Amino acid sequence: MSDNALPRPRYSPEHRARWLVIAAGMAAGLAAFAAGEATYQIIPPRRVMLNTMGTVAPAVTAETQSTADVRNAALAFALQGALLAGFLGAAGGLARRSVPMAAAAGLPGALLGAGLAGAVSLLSLRAFNRARVDHSDYDMAISILMHGTIWGLTGAAAGLALAIGLGGDRRRLAAGFLLGFVGAAIGALAFDILGAGLFPLAETGDAVSRTWDSRLTARLLVAIATSALVSGLAASAIAAARKPASPAE
Repeated sequence: MSDNALPRPRYSPEHRARWLVIAAGMAAGLAAFAAGEATYQIIPPRRVMLNTMGTVAPAVTAETQSTADVRNAALAFALQGALLAGFLGAAGGLARRSVPMAAAAGLPGALLGAGLAGAVSLLSLRAFNRARVDHSDYDMAISILMHGTIWGLTGAAAGLALAIGLGGDRRRLAAGFLLGFVGAAIGALAFDILGAGLFPLAETGDAVSRTWDSRLTARLLVAIATSALVSGLAASAIAAARKPASPAE
């Protein structure tokens, strides 16, 4: 048999679905980075009138700076949640070759991801920041818990959106939520541990780190870890859809 007659390897639909989800996750990570950089520290701290040695002038206080930091972080995480959940929800529909399902999962997924990440950030970041000051010996552990919680819920929303796009039953929806949470939490753990060594001046323990390369690393680690872990759902859904129906007895 000649070389030209050798059969060419073909990727199965399950394989393509898995890589579609991973590619969507990578794209979401890059888009989240771009959106985050465009809005980085866009909310300024409020200035209040202070009397300093007899001179009254507007100034930023530690309280108003902290409030602005929390709001900016919540915005960044809401954008990240919207893009990751939106992209993975759309990927679920596209894996089934259904544009309507891609839209039906992607748009609600984006709203869920943004709302969940933004709300949790606004409710928890001030407490996490206070804990890092009061318990500085446990700064790394608190940072891991902070990022793991917020990014974990972001990943959970993305996994749920993917399962919706795939047309999942309750079991698949639950699996998407749990796998998404675990995947994003793994990404958060990797960032906090690796980031401290790779970016020593970036304050990676903060809600949002202070250098662009560390922020890019954070977005990609969370997105890739999440999409890689939930991609098996897409493969199993396509495999189930291709399985011939059992003949009626």
